[in-house]
Amino acid sequence: MEIAVRMQVRRGLAICSLLLSSVAGAANAQPARDPAAAEGLFRDAIKALDAGDWAAACPKFSASMELDPSPGTSINVARCHEHDGKLAKAWAEYQRAKVLNQETAGTQRKQELAIYIDKQIAVLEPRLPRLRIRVSARPEGLHVERDGQPVPAGALGEPVPVDPGTRVVTVGAPGHRTERREVAVAEGQSADVTIELALEATPPPTTNPTATVAPRRTTPPARSDGEEAPSSGRRTLAFGLIGAGVVGLGIGAVTGGLAIGKNSDVIDDGCDAKTRTCGSQAGIDAARAGRTLATVSTVAFVAGAALGGAGVVLLLVRPGSSTVAVGPSVSHAGVGIRVGGSL
Repeated sequence: MEIAVRMQVRRGLAICSLLLSSVAGAANAQPARDPAAAEGLFRDAIKALDAGDWAAACPKFSASMELDPSPGTSINVARCHEHDGKLAKAWAEYQRAKVLNQETAGTQRKQELAIYIDKQIAVLEPRLPRLRIRVSARPEGLHVERDGQPVPAGALGEPVPVDPGTRVVTVGAPGHRTERREVAVAEGQSADVTIELALEATPPPTTNPTATVAPRRTTPPARSDGEEAPSSGRRTLAFGLIGAGVVGLGIGAVTGGLAIGKNSDVIDDGCDAKTRTCGSQAGIDAARAGRTLATVSTVAFVAGAALGGAGVVLLLVRPGSSTVAVGPSVSHAGVGIRVGGSL
């Protein structure tokens, strides 16, 4: 008794698994019941079938079945599936025809159809391929599909009739990698497939909020010779001093040239250098201008040399290692540059 009940349960699961996709699809777009149209389609399909035109007959049987389900139409739909090699679909449709036949009235026609349906089921069952799908774990949200159609959880682990050929099984769950298997099943044979779900790899974080940011470098980089390189501010000052020194030397050179020119004018005018007397006012003016230009030239040369020298010292001397003072020097011997300090 227990074995018989188990077989009925398995048969029910198999039928449910095979018809689930068609029932789900029809639930959203079920056409209105139209017995007259269904009858017309059925008659046209019979004519096409008598002419051997299965391609024209089978769609008409299916359309007639949607408009007005009946055991006779269901039998012909099953025959179409069997003709196309879809043995599992044909077997499931015969089971459906059997249920529809039990719901119809009458006695003789009903008995004839019941005998025919049972005979076709008995012929098909030994030919049916069967596929058993096992999943190693069943996490929350597990979904299993066979050929794109959902497989009920109750059908997992049971040998379910399938059509011959290559069947595609897809298993997935939230947080797990989706697994896909192709299983070849031949007519009259059984196949098993066991799928182990693996956790989906967690991608590395793009940013690490706990990572510390290295402080910005505040000390100047070391020089290759072991000495500390001058800071940017020190270098800027040094180049500024050198530039100012060049300008001072340039002014000194220009004014010195002008002073020499004035001296030539004084000589041409016949001025006496010892008595400082000149023969004309032009000579006196030239002498005065020459002395002024000579003074400006001297000061510019001294200042330019001092500034330029200070800039060079800033570049060459390491900070903190020495104290250097640069400035002009005026003595009875002449004008020059004074450099002092400690090293």
